Amino acid sequence: SRPGTRLLIAGPDETGQRAALAERLLSLGDAVSWRGPVDAEQRHLLLSAASVFVMCSDAESFGLTVAEAMAAAVPVVVTRTCPWAIVEERGAGRWVDQRADAIAEAMYAVVGHPELGASMGAHGRHLVEDEYSWPSVAARLDAVYEEVAIDGRSH
Repeated sequence: SRPGTRLLIAGPDETGQRAALAERLLSLGDAVSWRGPVDAEQRHLLLSAASVFVMCSDAESFGLTVAEAMAAAVPVVVTRTCPWAIVEERGAGRWVDQRADAIAEAMYAVVGHPELGASMGAHGRHLVEDEYSWPSVAARLDAVYEEVAIDGRSH
C-alpha cells in the first residue's frame, strides 16, 4: 500500500519460515528481500537506513536487537510475545499482539507518519540511555549492593 517501501528480513532462518513464505512473497518482487544472518557492522548499516524495526518472536527472552534499534533512534514494533511493554509506555514504538494485522497496522502507522517515527526514535534512544546503558545499569546494581549491605548490617 506504500509504493517504494521495502521490507528487509534479516537474521537466521531458524524455523524454516523463508521456504514457507517465499512463494507468497514472489508477487512483491524486490519490495521484500531476505538478508539472512548479519554481523555487527551490517546491522549498524541496516539500522541507520531503517524507518522501523520489527521484532516478532515466540521465544525472545529479551531481544537485544530491539535495544540496538532504539539506540540507533529507530522506532520499534514489538509483539507482546516479547517482554517489551516499556517500548509503548515510553513512546518508543508499539507493543502489539502477534497477529499479522496488528503488526502491519503498527508498521503502517510509523512508516506513514515520519514525524511520529522520528519522535518514537528519539524516545527509544532516551529509553536505552536511561535503562540499558552501562552507566545506568551500573548505578542500579550499585544501589542494590548498597541496599543489601545496609540490610545485612541491621540484622
